[in-house]
Amino acid sequence: MTRRGIARNAPDRGRAASKVRQDEPPGKSHPGGSTPYSASVHDPLDTSIPFLLRRTSRYFRLGMQNRLRQYDLGFSHWFFLRALWLKDGITQRELCKRIEAPEPAAVGALRILERKGYVRRVRDKDNLRKILVFITPKGHALREKLLPHAYELASIGVKGIPEHELALLRSLLNRIRDNMIAALQAELDDVDN
Repeated sequence: MTRRGIARNAPDRGRAASKVRQDEPPGKSHPGGSTPYSASVHDPLDTSIPFLLRRTSRYFRLGMQNRLRQYDLGFSHWFFLRALWLKDGITQRELCKRIEAPEPAAVGALRILERKGYVRRVRDKDNLRKILVFITPKGHALREKLLPHAYELASIGVKGIPEHELALLRSLLNRIRDNMIAALQAELDDVDN
């Protein structure tokens, strides 16, 4: 998608904010307010945390996809490379844990990265069932080319937001993630019992 296409698809924030105020049921408390949040079919999408996260993530993903395309890479490859630049020689399972991706996603992505010469997979000498993933010199060279794109997008996304607000945002996102992990784990425990 071109930059013009992204801008065309992005909603007008002022119009969206006024729409939120018009659509709110009277007396409704928002998340973070003193009253517990309760969902309603009348909730506008602009107040839905999952929707806001997905929408925001989508534009970062589109921006990175556009930049990765010139290296003949897809967005799914980005996180695997990023994790391997920090530490390689790990199993596919460990790699997936680090980036919180399902293991089947690694198979296709790593196969493509290996075919392009960016990674190599080697059987563990101590445990032949395990496959270790290493970044190649060619894959390491990508680091200096791709990281500036990620930093550029991050800078664009947080432009004009004070550091103390960004620190709060990071903290809140991590807390939301932790809450969701705990809730999903509780659901799995209920199924097991």
